[in-house]
Amino acid sequence: MSDIVVYSDASGRESRLGAAVVALDDNRQVVESKQFQVGAMDRWSVHVVELIGIFYAISMVFMLAHQGLTNRQKQATILCDSRSALHATQNPRNKSGQRIVHAILQAATEAQAAGIVLRLQWVPGHCDNPGNDAADRLVKDAAYPGKTHPFRPLLSRESARLRGNILDQWEQEWRSSNKGGHLRKIDSTLPANYTRRLYGSLPRNRAYLLTQLRTSHNWLSTYAKTFGFRDNDKCVCGAQETVSHVLVDCPELRGIRRKLRSEVGDAFGSVSSLLGGSTDGKKGKPDTVARARTVQAVLDFAEASQRFWSRAPRGQPNIGNGN
Repeated sequence: MSDIVVYSDASGRESRLGAAVVALDDNRQVVESKQFQVGAMDRWSVHVVELIGIFYAISMVFMLAHQGLTNRQKQATILCDSRSALHATQNPRNKSGQRIVHAILQAATEAQAAGIVLRLQWVPGHCDNPGNDAADRLVKDAAYPGKTHPFRPLLSRESARLRGNILDQWEQEWRSSNKGGHLRKIDSTLPANYTRRLYGSLPRNRAYLLTQLRTSHNWLSTYAKTFGFRDNDKCVCGAQETVSHVLVDCPELRGIRRKLRSEVGDAFGSVSSLLGGSTDGKKGKPDTVARARTVQAVLDFAEASQRFWSRAPRGQPNIGNGN
């Protein structure tokens, strides 16, 4: 039979998290309770808030033990409905919120030195247990803006929040820019992380070639005319020389295009698919392996076509690397 019984709990409400601790007497009546505002969900996790609740439950055990007049050894039980939080106190290595776990272990050591035998125990939640139900009611009222504890937010959550803010700013700048029109048509989901993987697997000369194809900043007549390297924007076949024309339509490249069609299959029907683009939206999960194979086949074709090499007139500066 424990001299002191304390329940701890954590919960969220309207994107905020809070913790609460409740102590019961022998008649299962609440004799002490406290609430703690923790912070926003994007900076904290429920698991870590459960740990904060356990830490403050030990603090309440200290307070109640010191209120007693006897010097005999005290038995104290802390009940929590989070198995993951209780397991984390047994092995603090490489766990989320380990700074708080170490604070719990330090407080438990101090409790033992003060003659308190401390036990942490799991209790099922929402099972008509007076202590757990009381803590659950209090914790919902604690989940409001503010911070009433000394712990710093999780580094992992803080890093994720900063990355999210940077990505949001990046997307806003990209959406509002008047540049990149051709690339937007090729890939409507930009900015996206998969493009870094798409380019990262390529040697420099092929990454440069893929950039030409996706941005339309290349040595084809349509773009070269803009800089005065060509007098017109025509292909050798007489049509306007664009990326789409070279990849799909130009009759002069019919021979090497057969190999491209056999290698890319259905992707040949879309220039966006040929160039590693996506129209699935943010929720799409493209097959990055198949996409990389398609891009490799397109790059082989583009190199064989010799259309993307520097065709600047002699005497004009060549600002590309020629591949």
